[in-house]
Amino acid sequence: MDDYRKFLDQNYEDDPSFLNPLNYAHLIALGRVSALASALENQIEIGIWILLDLSGHIGPIVTSELSFNGKILLLTSISRARITHESELSDLIQRINNAKKSYEKRNILIHSKWGPSTKYLHVWRDKVKSRGDLKLSSEEISEKEIIEIGDSLRESALSIGKWFNRIEVLNIDFIK
Repeated sequence: MDDYRKFLDQNYEDDPSFLNPLNYAHLIALGRVSALASALENQIEIGIWILLDLSGHIGPIVTSELSFNGKILLLTSISRARITHESELSDLIQRINNAKKSYEKRNILIHSKWGPSTKYLHVWRDKVKSRGDLKLSSEEISEKEIIEIGDSLRESALSIGKWFNRIEVLNIDFIK
Protein backbone atom coordinates (compact mmCIF):
# COMPACT_ATOMS: atom_id res chain seq x y z
CA MET A 1 0.00 0.00 0.00
CA ASP A 2 2.96 2.33 0.58
CA ASP A 3 3.94 2.03 -3.10
CA TYR A 4 0.39 2.86 -4.09
CA ARG A 5 0.35 5.90 -1.78
CA LYS A 6 3.70 7.02 -3.21
CA PHE A 7 2.26 6.66 -6.70
CA LEU A 8 -0.78 8.78 -5.79
CA ASP A 9 1.42 11.48 -4.22
CA GLN A 10 3.61 11.95 -7.29
CA ASN A 11 3.73 15.26 -9.06
CA TYR A 12 2.33 14.08 -12.37
CA GLU A 13 3.66 17.04 -14.34
CA ASP A 14 7.22 15.96 -13.49
CA ASP A 15 6.67 12.24 -14.02
CA PRO A 16 5.97 11.09 -17.59
CA SER A 17 5.47 7.51 -16.36
CA PHE A 18 2.04 8.58 -15.12
CA LEU A 19 0.96 9.13 -18.71
CA ASN A 20 2.75 6.09 -20.08
CA PRO A 21 3.34 3.56 -17.32
CA LEU A 22 3.68 0.65 -19.74
CA ASN A 23 6.87 -0.38 -21.48
CA TYR A 24 6.73 -1.52 -25.10
CA ALA A 25 6.96 -5.21 -24.24
CA HIS A 26 3.85 -4.94 -22.07
CA LEU A 27 2.03 -2.89 -24.71
CA ILE A 28 2.81 -5.48 -27.36
CA ALA A 29 1.67 -8.30 -25.05
CA LEU A 30 -1.58 -6.44 -24.25
CA GLY A 31 -2.19 -5.78 -27.95
CA ARG A 32 -1.69 -9.48 -28.63
CA VAL A 33 -4.22 -10.33 -25.89
CA SER A 34 -6.73 -7.96 -27.49
CA ALA A 35 -6.22 -9.38 -31.00
CA LEU A 36 -6.42 -13.00 -29.82
CA ALA A 37 -9.59 -12.26 -27.83
CA SER A 38 -11.11 -10.97 -31.07
CA ALA A 39 -10.05 -14.18 -32.85
CA LEU A 40 -11.67 -16.25 -30.09
CA GLU A 41 -14.88 -14.24 -30.31
CA ASN A 42 -14.92 -14.82 -34.07
CA GLN A 43 -14.65 -18.60 -33.59
CA ILE A 44 -17.55 -18.49 -31.14
CA GLU A 45 -19.61 -16.58 -33.73
CA ILE A 46 -18.75 -19.06 -36.48
CA GLY A 47 -19.86 -21.91 -34.21
CA ILE A 48 -23.21 -20.19 -33.68
CA TRP A 49 -23.63 -19.68 -37.42
CA ILE A 50 -22.85 -23.34 -38.14
CA LEU A 51 -25.25 -24.69 -35.51
CA LEU A 52 -28.01 -22.35 -36.67
CA ASP A 53 -27.21 -23.16 -40.32
CA LEU A 54 -26.89 -19.48 -41.17
CA SER A 55 -25.22 -18.48 -44.39
CA GLY A 56 -23.92 -15.31 -45.94
CA HIS A 57 -24.56 -12.08 -44.09
CA ILE A 58 -27.35 -13.49 -41.87
CA GLY A 59 -24.95 -14.96 -39.28
CA PRO A 60 -23.23 -11.66 -38.52
CA ILE A 61 -26.63 -9.97 -38.25
CA VAL A 62 -27.60 -12.46 -35.52
CA THR A 63 -24.40 -12.15 -33.49
CA SER A 64 -23.10 -8.63 -34.11
CA GLU A 65 -24.87 -6.93 -31.20
CA LEU A 66 -24.27 -9.69 -28.65
CA SER A 67 -21.66 -9.33 -25.91
CA PHE A 68 -19.06 -12.05 -25.58
CA ASN A 69 -21.00 -13.58 -22.68
CA GLY A 70 -24.18 -13.40 -24.74
CA LYS A 71 -22.44 -15.30 -27.53
CA ILE A 72 -21.14 -17.89 -25.05
CA LEU A 73 -24.65 -18.41 -23.63
CA LEU A 74 -26.16 -18.65 -27.11
CA LEU A 75 -23.54 -21.13 -28.33
CA THR A 76 -23.98 -23.25 -25.20
CA SER A 77 -27.78 -23.26 -25.48
CA ILE A 78 -27.79 -24.03 -29.20
CA SER A 79 -25.21 -26.78 -28.68
CA ARG A 80 -27.35 -28.46 -26.02
CA ALA A 81 -30.41 -28.24 -28.28
CA ARG A 82 -28.77 -29.36 -31.54
CA ILE A 83 -25.96 -31.81 -30.73
CA THR A 84 -27.27 -35.30 -30.03
CA HIS A 85 -23.96 -37.14 -29.54
CA GLU A 86 -23.27 -36.84 -25.79
CA SER A 87 -19.47 -37.15 -25.88
CA GLU A 88 -19.20 -34.58 -28.68
CA LEU A 89 -21.49 -32.20 -26.78
CA SER A 90 -19.45 -32.65 -23.60
CA ASP A 91 -16.23 -32.01 -25.52
CA LEU A 92 -17.60 -28.79 -27.06
CA ILE A 93 -19.00 -27.55 -23.72
CA GLN A 94 -15.58 -28.06 -22.13
CA ARG A 95 -13.96 -26.05 -24.93
CA ILE A 96 -16.56 -23.29 -24.49
CA ASN A 97 -15.92 -23.21 -20.72
CA ASN A 98 -12.16 -22.92 -21.33
CA ALA A 99 -12.82 -20.06 -23.74
CA LYS A 100 -14.94 -18.28 -21.16
CA LYS A 101 -12.19 -18.60 -18.52
CA SER A 102 -9.59 -17.27 -20.96
CA TYR A 103 -11.77 -14.33 -21.85
CA GLU A 104 -12.38 -13.51 -18.16
CA LYS A 105 -8.61 -13.21 -17.70
CA ARG A 106 -8.53 -10.90 -20.72
CA ASN A 107 -11.21 -8.72 -19.13
CA ILE A 108 -9.19 -8.36 -15.93
CA LEU A 109 -6.19 -7.17 -17.93
CA ILE A 110 -7.97 -4.88 -20.34
CA HIS A 111 -10.21 -3.24 -17.73
CA SER A 112 -7.46 -2.69 -15.15
CA LYS A 113 -5.76 0.56 -14.33
CA TRP A 114 -2.05 0.40 -14.98
CA GLY A 115 0.84 1.98 -13.15
CA PRO A 116 4.63 1.69 -13.08
CA SER A 117 6.52 -0.70 -10.87
CA THR A 118 10.19 -1.19 -10.25
CA LYS A 119 10.03 -4.94 -10.76
CA TYR A 120 7.15 -5.65 -13.12
CA LEU A 121 4.17 -3.81 -14.41
CA HIS A 122 1.97 -2.76 -11.53
CA VAL A 123 -1.76 -3.34 -11.90
CA TRP A 124 -4.40 -2.08 -9.54
CA ARG A 125 -8.16 -2.30 -9.50
CA ASP A 126 -10.47 -0.03 -7.55
CA LYS A 127 -13.53 -1.57 -5.97
CA VAL A 128 -16.29 0.47 -4.40
CA LYS A 129 -18.45 -1.27 -1.83
CA SER A 130 -22.17 -0.58 -1.56
CA ARG A 131 -21.49 1.60 1.51
CA GLY A 132 -19.37 3.86 -0.65
CA ASP A 133 -16.09 2.70 0.90
CA LEU A 134 -13.17 2.46 -1.46
CA LYS A 135 -11.28 -0.82 -1.28
CA LEU A 136 -8.02 -0.87 -3.21
CA SER A 137 -6.18 -3.99 -4.26
CA SER A 138 -3.14 -4.42 -6.43
CA GLU A 139 -0.94 -7.04 -7.99
CA GLU A 140 2.14 -7.03 -10.12
CA ILE A 141 2.08 -8.80 -13.45
CA SER A 142 4.96 -9.57 -15.75
CA GLU A 143 5.07 -9.49 -19.53
CA LYS A 144 5.35 -13.29 -19.45
CA GLU A 145 2.07 -13.60 -17.54
CA ILE A 146 0.32 -11.37 -20.08
CA ILE A 147 1.74 -13.50 -22.91
CA GLU A 148 0.40 -16.63 -21.17
CA ILE A 149 -3.09 -15.12 -21.10
CA GLY A 150 -2.75 -14.43 -24.83
CA ASP A 151 -1.63 -18.02 -25.37
CA SER A 152 -4.70 -19.24 -23.48
CA LEU A 153 -6.97 -17.15 -25.73
CA ARG A 154 -5.18 -18.48 -28.82
CA GLU A 155 -5.54 -22.10 -27.67
CA SER A 156 -9.24 -21.58 -26.95
CA ALA A 157 -9.82 -20.05 -30.39
CA LEU A 158 -7.95 -22.90 -32.10
CA SER A 159 -9.74 -25.52 -30.02
CA ILE A 160 -13.22 -24.29 -30.87
CA GLY A 161 -12.30 -23.67 -34.50
CA LYS A 162 -10.88 -27.18 -34.84
CA TRP A 163 -14.00 -28.71 -33.28
CA PHE A 164 -16.32 -27.06 -35.81
CA ASN A 165 -13.91 -27.62 -38.69
CA ARG A 166 -13.79 -31.34 -37.90
CA ILE A 167 -17.58 -31.50 -37.88
CA GLU A 168 -17.83 -29.79 -41.26
CA VAL A 169 -14.95 -31.65 -42.96
CA LEU A 170 -16.11 -35.06 -41.77
CA ASN A 171 -19.73 -34.11 -42.44
CA ILE A 172 -20.70 -35.60 -39.09
CA ASP A 173 -24.46 -35.83 -38.77
CA PHE A 174 -25.35 -35.61 -35.11
CA ILE A 175 -26.90 -32.16 -35.19
CA LYS A 176 -30.71 -32.11 -34.93
